[in-house]
Amino acid sequence: MLPDIVSYLVKAGISSPSADNAQPVGYQWTGSTLIIQFDASRCSGGIFDASHHAVLLTLGAALENILIAADALGISIHCQYHSLESGNPSVELSIDQTASFEQPSEPHALFERYTNRFPFQRKSIPNDVIEDIQAVQEGEAVCLVSHQKRELKTIASHVKVASEIRFQTQEIHEWFAGTLRFTQQEVAMGNGLDVATFDLPPGGKALIKLISDWNRLKLLNKLGMYKLLSNIEAMPIKQAPAICMIFGDKGVRGGIDAGRLMERVWIKLNMCGIAVQPYYVVPDQIQRLQRGKVGDCFTDKVRIMKQYFDKFAADKALHMVLRIGYPMKMPVTSQRMPLESVVSG
Repeated sequence: MLPDIVSYLVKAGISSPSADNAQPVGYQWTGSTLIIQFDASRCSGGIFDASHHAVLLTLGAALENILIAADALGISIHCQYHSLESGNPSVELSIDQTASFEQPSEPHALFERYTNRFPFQRKSIPNDVIEDIQAVQEGEAVCLVSHQKRELKTIASHVKVASEIRFQTQEIHEWFAGTLRFTQQEVAMGNGLDVATFDLPPGGKALIKLISDWNRLKLLNKLGMYKLLSNIEAMPIKQAPAICMIFGDKGVRGGIDAGRLMERVWIKLNMCGIAVQPYYVVPDQIQRLQRGKVGDCFTDKVRIMKQYFDKFAADKALHMVLRIGYPMKMPVTSQRMPLESVVSG
């Protein structure tokens, strides 16, 4: 039985974002400490492992949510990182259980954070908001905002290339297809991508279901399907009021810090009424290049992509691209797995 304080903090952690809502991290309560780490039992057979970049971002975002929630309650937490270089990183949190706990009458803003894949207004982001989020740092992780039309067009072109590669890579496509949730029964599982969160035209749901089979997509790619899909994915970047990029150190701790910063910035933006859509496709391809996972026919394209983003922050890695803007429509929010499914001990 989890103490009420711990249950509340884990719920905060669960509310964090993850790649394709895969929720690859788990929580272990030892009776005195809470450990956050990769949960191999729920991610076996997938493209993630404990040191995967997407897992590090998720770990960082979950940690940030817990620390924000604890701070709002006035609860003291001591944070200790473990096994950062061993391939199985974790974070151990010592929680002050002597503090009195009362369920807040109003949910903290972190529980209201959301992803919006729908079109945004053309309205510009105020300079004071941009300055505010660019002033936020975590370790060596920094946030840079671009709103110049020429730059957005170039970034969109790199998103398009990264997306083209993704739709031609069987491993990535089969993972993505496995995360799609089409029915209410599937959505109720609490993880994966509810297709209702997508901005789909009439017939779009049927098309996604059709191409979720790799053999069908591979055949349709001969007719240029990957080009059509990547154009659809890149166009919102080109039309966005601004793009927020998270840069940081290249190591394991750098990925965790980037996840923490990403979550903090995301919450701040949502609190200002500004919507956010993550575009992991570019940093994912750059990470895959460094892991030797990019096919030979795509290597040069990804190297050019990396060189472009390297210009923004010398000696730092690109960890995430976020499309930001004022929403035209509020989205369906993604579900989360129940507490008992992600906590052990």
